[in-house]
Amino acid sequence: MDHLVALKIQDTYQKYRILQKLGDGGQGDVYLAQDLEDPNLKVVALKQQKLDDMLGTIKTSIIKQHQCLQCQLCNLCNYCQQCNQCAHQPQSVLDAKQFEEASNDAKQILSKELLRLLREISSIQLKHLNIVDIYDSFLSTDNKFIIISELAQQDLKKFVDTRFKQNNKLTVEEITMILIQVLNGLEYIHNENFIHRDISPQNILVFKDQTIKICDFGFASYGEQTNANVGKQEYMAPEVNNGNQNYNKSIDIWSLGIMLYYLCTGSTNYQGKSVNNLAREQKRIYLPQEHQQFQKIFDSMIRINPSNRPTATHLKDEFMTFIDQSHITFQKYQTSLLTHLTIQQQIKLQKQQESFQKQILRNFDQELIKKDQDLQVALMFKLGEKYLTYYSGLGEGRIIT
Repeated sequence: MDHLVALKIQDTYQKYRILQKLGDGGQGDVYLAQDLEDPNLKVVALKQQKLDDMLGTIKTSIIKQHQCLQCQLCNLCNYCQQCNQCAHQPQSVLDAKQFEEASNDAKQILSKELLRLLREISSIQLKHLNIVDIYDSFLSTDNKFIIISELAQQDLKKFVDTRFKQNNKLTVEEITMILIQVLNGLEYIHNENFIHRDISPQNILVFKDQTIKICDFGFASYGEQTNANVGKQEYMAPEVNNGNQNYNKSIDIWSLGIMLYYLCTGSTNYQGKSVNNLAREQKRIYLPQEHQQFQKIFDSMIRINPSNRPTATHLKDEFMTFIDQSHITFQKYQTSLLTHLTIQQQIKLQKQQESFQKQILRNFDQELIKKDQDLQVALMFKLGEKYLTYYSGLGEGRIIT
């Protein structure tokens, strides 16, 4: 996976036409838009956050370091100059401990906002059928952070709520197909060394062809472990709340377990109490009778000890036992997945081949290669025969596909 990310500045309205607002949230507003550079005027989702809002939060936290602790109004302190807005002497730095705490708070807010922005940008590199495709991201000329993605029909929460209003349940087959797709995406995310940290129905998108995709990587982390207190409380694993304790990708499995309960019941409550809280207290939670086949899996996903929870790969194998693999819906999904994986592999090989060609051209004298048969053999053996073809004495260093 490539880890180099470039963020450009461009005029949003030169490339996209905003049609209508689809929703809003703490991490930006989402709009329906058209790609004006696409011949078919492709419809996309445009998510934007004003940098002024982001920087305003950061600025407020920084000012608190230099704010008079007595009047809470003036923004001058003994480190800067005397307070001219009140009669007393500013006291913002008289209490060293309080000043240090305010300073640390400001640094944390700054770090969180910048990290969230970088996580969103980094998610562009995650390419999988069951992860929402990010087409573009940039800073706009009117000071907004923009992310362009494929347009979904609805999120999983809306889909489930609608189904429960219509039929009062999801079938075993529907739940299984949803979770197999989420697990395929989550397996890929974990294999790429990411932890999503905010798995919930609101962050799962449902497309018209019933393809399920994970979205919103604003809280994602890269690496084996992390310790930030992020995510939605009703889906958050217990170890996330334990102060600065490190946790790993198993938190996503816990969240998915709570989501399994939601898919089976249409609710995150059990007998009037929060399922997540009951699970943390290790209380017994029963799935509805019509979904009892998922009980054992559900219990394994919400084990208190993270090391005892199954992996995404193991869970996917478990759910595969509930699916009719000859069913047309599953067959279509398998075909789409295979096509996607094949295309991504071709892209990966092409990049490797291009990189290999550049190395040859940069590190070896082509005339020397033509004359030295031993060097030709060494290159073939050491650098990989499938990438290097030599014709006309290997002079052009052409790459085969």
